Amino acid sequence: MRKKLASAVIFLLVLTGTAFSEPAEVLFQKGFEAYQNGNLETAASEFEKAAELGSGLAQFNLGMMYAKGLGTSRDMNAAIKWFTKAADQGLVQAQINLASIYANGIGGVARDHSVALNWLKKASEQNSAVAMLNIGLMYRDGLGVPADFSEAFSWFKKSAGQGLAEAQVIVASMYKNGLGVPRDYSDAVGWFRKAAEQNSAIAMLNIGLMHKEGLGVPKDFSEAFGWFTRAAELKLSDAVFNIGILYRDGEGVSQDYSEAARRFLKAAEAGNPSAQFALGLAYEKGEGVPREYGEAIRWIRRSAEKGNDNAQFHLGMMYKNREDIKQRYQEAFRWLHKAAKQENSSAQIELGILYKQGIGVRRDYAEAAGLFSKAAKHGIPRARFLLGEMYEEGLGVSQDLKQALILYSTAAADAEGELREASASAGDRVRKKLSSQ
Repeated sequence: MRKKLASAVIFLLVLTGTAFSEPAEVLFQKGFEAYQNGNLETAASEFEKAAELGSGLAQFNLGMMYAKGLGTSRDMNAAIKWFTKAADQGLVQAQINLASIYANGIGGVARDHSVALNWLKKASEQNSAVAMLNIGLMYRDGLGVPADFSEAFSWFKKSAGQGLAEAQVIVASMYKNGLGVPRDYSDAVGWFRKAAEQNSAIAMLNIGLMHKEGLGVPKDFSEAFGWFTRAAELKLSDAVFNIGILYRDGEGVSQDYSEAARRFLKAAEAGNPSAQFALGLAYEKGEGVPREYGEAIRWIRRSAEKGNDNAQFHLGMMYKNREDIKQRYQEAFRWLHKAAKQENSSAQIELGILYKQGIGVRRDYAEAAGLFSKAAKHGIPRARFLLGEMYEEGLGVSQDLKQALILYSTAAADAEGELREASASAGDRVRKKLSSQ
């Protein structure tokens, strides 16, 4: 989902540093007092009089009243007219509002990212951190300009340098993932800490994850627990979920399945898909909660319905392996297909097997081979083995023993146990076929 630009939703409340004629000031004050007293029609009337006399603040507030339909009918064209007049006088919030309207197509206005970017750049010239953040978002997402992570990073860093916590989190994440800038875990931690100092729960969560993984800081599960706890106190469900993981795995705290399940439930009830999946697994295994298949299905399905590909895959396999469920293969196909579309390699393999065997779906060797190929590109040995079989037998692809041998050999090199033995044996079989040609 592309992030929307920040937009103003409040009236300017102060006149400090504002220069306009005395009559305009008197009219503005009347409008402001009327607004405070709930006399919206009078406020709109007085703001319009002041706006006509050139008051930038009145022009901005009148634009807000037209945009929100306060004291007057909602009229985005009129809102744009007055925001533009205020913006032309250099009112930063008006410039940002215009950018938001054009970027998001608010009120039926045609989207125009180029116009939005132009207004944001005008606001950035006045050192607006919010404008800088949004320019970065436009370069990151390719809105009105070609996508450019390096340029995006430059704008995010300017915004972060002015103390905007949201920008600091983005800068940290870009350092962590090496997007638009060389990967640097230490710098990532540093920027997350700056945002955490401003009470950013997301930043606290990420510092905890950095400590858990040992990225840019020593691996320290106790320290991770502390940061997760701070973020959880700010009602961040991802933090609550991660505390549950630490309790489940006994990292940084004594292992406690009951406490883990309690944390999973709290985050799951808040709508967290990862926690819903974890809670479903707890019910399936009977860890910290009674073993209840119905509850397991219920929570895993809730996670799957929110797009969690791991939950979708697991749910598909639960249906596939349950002989007591009617239409189990159709349900298995449905959920495996959803996960496979999200590039879940395990789902691609299992879905390919259903296509190859014609279970829950019409047999389609070409579709099976295509799915095995997608998973094989992720380096999955089992997928290479299955794709090798397709090439050896000429199922869904043209028979190609040399390609089959390559796939069997690479599978044998990376696989373990029975799969390694099966891949090596298949390779020997194909070599004999090739030598007899």
